[in-house]
Amino acid sequence: MIPDGEARDPAPMAPDAAGQAEVMATLTRAVEAVGRVLSPDTEVVLHDLSKFPNSLVAISGTMTGRKVGDPITDFLLRKLTDPHSPDHQSYRTTLPDGRELISHTTLFRDASGRAIAALCSNVDMTRWRAVEEAVGFFTGAAEAPPAVVEVAESEGFPHDLDELRTTILDDAIRRVAVPVDLMQKRHKLQVVADLRDSGFFTLRDAVPSAAQALEVSRFTVYNYLKQLDPPGDD
Repeated sequence: MIPDGEARDPAPMAPDAAGQAEVMATLTRAVEAVGRVLSPDTEVVLHDLSKFPNSLVAISGTMTGRKVGDPITDFLLRKLTDPHSPDHQSYRTTLPDGRELISHTTLFRDASGRAIAALCSNVDMTRWRAVEEAVGFFTGAAEAPPAVVEVAESEGFPHDLDELRTTILDDAIRRVAVPVDLMQKRHKLQVVADLRDSGFFTLRDAVPSAAQALEVSRFTVYNYLKQLDPPGDD
């Protein structure tokens, strides 16, 4: 277990620092180049995972309102924590204003297999859906966007670490479907297990944030973590 206040980098710098720097420089140029030819409905984002948690180092597009220096997303953090998560993943998600996105995330790894970067894209499907509905009206049918894995995922696009922690906490509590003031120990253990599996406890001030949200002491959160099986154990 990680002592509170000590954020763990899920993808430390590769042994070949020069090689990693070259990869990041290449990917940054790619983000800039792709951004020049894509429509305003598309956003491309690069995360340098050695800068965790404020890993966003390049962005083209303004769809999510993020900027360089903003933190990793809850989706990407969970992906890095799960050893079985695929390196390439397409999925659907939704912005707070209701717009549907088709998103794609690709992890890049060093020679040892450690994730060092994530290249992500988000496409606003609002225009596509309007065209799809028009085609469907005149033809009675419309084709879905090609080469997309239609899997729904929850993803927030935080602008700071507080927002990231709040997003992960709210999602974990919502999944239990019991108000905090009515939760029994088993419910709170379930929340803490979900937080652990999401990578939440790699973030700074994670334990006090969880304790406040669950209306328990920090000592209790640490005890819950001790009672849970280590991540990945069957």
